Amino acid sequence: MMAKKTKSNPILLTENWLIKVGFEKHKNDRLRLRICNDWTYLAWEKSLGIELSVSNHSVMLPHIKYIHELQNLYYALTGTELVSNEYQEY
Repeated sequence: MMAKKTKSNPILLTENWLIKVGFEKHKNDRLRLRICNDWTYLAWEKSLGIELSVSNHSVMLPHIKYIHELQNLYYALTGTELVSNEYQEY
């Protein structure tokens, strides 16, 4: 018996979703997620998208528009999963 195929819809990056995965509000309507230290982080602004910043260098990543893409980036950078606070066990 074959498993029924279901279509998944990707989840757009929004302020609410980013806060659920650990981003915090920062100045100028930006959200930030520290990766491994104070000078390595991901930032997000609705009008600009995701930015990866390391020390004094940063790169905009406008192609990252969905949560699963952000999770893949985070895993590639840290080796750990980026999960929603809603699903973490306490």
